[in-house]
Amino acid sequence: MKTATTSTAQEKCWSTKAKPWWTRELSAVNKERSSLRKQQQAHQAHWGSQNEVIGQLLCQTTNYFCRLFKHKKKAWVDQTLEEATPYDVWGFCNWSKGTRNYPSPAIKHTNQNPVVQYKDKCNALQNVLFQPHPPLANNDLPNIKDTHLDNIAHIELTKTEVQEAIYCHCTKKAPGESQQTFVTIRWAWEAKEDIIFALMHHCIQTGHHSNNWH
Repeated sequence: MKTATTSTAQEKCWSTKAKPWWTRELSAVNKERSSLRKQQQAHQAHWGSQNEVIGQLLCQTTNYFCRLFKHKKKAWVDQTLEEATPYDVWGFCNWSKGTRNYPSPAIKHTNQNPVVQYKDKCNALQNVLFQPHPPLANNDLPNIKDTHLDNIAHIELTKTEVQEAIYCHCTKKAPGESQQTFVTIRWAWEAKEDIIFALMHHCIQTGHHSNNWH
């Protein structure tokens, strides 16, 4: 049975990134806890009742394991936050979010082998769904250099408009991909309002709208 399983089934490998705070001390305590649990089960099967001494040791070991687990996890989190760089801070909000990857089925072509790789799938979908548009007649480029009489007058952005846009929302809202609440944005505005206003002003002047602001 073991030989057949080894040759046919894939061996389960624990991920090193699943619990980065796990240590050898936790493994030793957890192993001792499992051993006491097996002893209690064997005593229950043989004598029909549980052993009080083993039960007390199991309870003490379990409590010690839970406290040690919390301590190791807290120490790892504190160390990670202390060693964090400005580029790592934006990823901490994703700790509480579960990420799952579901592989898509292979794409079949006519008289061709199924497409399995991600790049090949993108190319196949692009060739079928996003074909080049046909040539259009009288498709002249618009003239954006000359000023027309019916153009809407451009009004420059003011600090009051930016401040109202920041302070008119609820403090618990978190716009954008960064998931930073408006409380944090207000703190940043109070500290560096000139920099934030200059950034908004130049982006509007150049017509740039970052996807992170959507």
